[in-house]
Amino acid sequence: MTSPSQDEEAKALLARALADEPPLTLDRDAVFRQGRRKLRNRRVYSTGGAIAGVVATAVGAVLLAGPAAEEPPPVADRPDPPSTAVAEARAIALTRAIFELGVLPEDSELSRTDGESVRFTVAEDTYELKTDLKRHDAEGSLSVSIGAADPAVHVGCAELAAANAGCVGLKERGIHVAVGTWKDYETGEKRYIASAVRPDGTRVEVVVSNWSQRQREYGKGPADRIPVLDQKVLAKVATLPELRFQP
Repeated sequence: MTSPSQDEEAKALLARALADEPPLTLDRDAVFRQGRRKLRNRRVYSTGGAIAGVVATAVGAVLLAGPAAEEPPPVADRPDPPSTAVAEARAIALTRAIFELGVLPEDSELSRTDGESVRFTVAEDTYELKTDLKRHDAEGSLSVSIGAADPAVHVGCAELAAANAGCVGLKERGIHVAVGTWKDYETGEKRYIASAVRPDGTRVEVVVSNWSQRQREYGKGPADRIPVLDQKVLAKVATLPELRFQP
C-alpha cells in the first residue's frame, strides 16, 4: 500500500508533466484511488495463486499416494489359515490311528521310496495315505483315501467298476463293505479294493497290492501271488471309527 507522502509526490510529478497540456477532465484523486485498488487486487490474486498452487500440489500428492495403509506382515510371519491348520492336525490324527490302533498286522513295515514320512496328506477334498507295506512273508503296497459322502449311500459291488476279477460284500462293525479284486494279467499285479460309507458321512477306500513301489523302481515284478493284506483286514481299516473325515 502507498503512503500519503508517496501519493503527494506522484501528484506533483503528474502536475509537472502536464503543465503545458490542456486541462484534463480527469479526477486525479480518482485515478490514484483506482490505481491503489488494482495494486491491492494484484497482490491478493498473486498470493492466492501461490496458495492455490501449494494446495493443488498437496492434494495431488495425496491422490497419487492413496489412503494410508499398514504394511502387511512378512509372509513368513503370517499364521496358516485356520482351515489349513485343522486339516493338517486331522491328517496327523489319521496317521496315528493307522499306526497305533492295531488294524494292521504287527509285523507290518511301512515305508516310502522317496524318503518322505509315511503319513496322511491333505488333498483337495480327501486325505490320502500311500505307502509300501512289507511283512515277514509278503511285500506290496497300501493306499487309503478318506473323504465325504452321503451317509444314506449303500456301497455295493456295483459301485466297484475296477473290480474285474470278482467282488464280495462284507460287514464289519455293522457297516457294509464292498471288497473287489482287480488283476493285471500281463504284469501279474493283483489288488484288493475295499469301499465303505459310514453313518457319519465318511467314505473310506482302501487298496492293497502285491506289487510295491520299491519293486517297480528296481524293475522287478510282483513276488507274491496275493496282495500283502487280506480282505478282512481291509474291511477293518475301512470301518475304523477313528478314520473320520473332517474338512
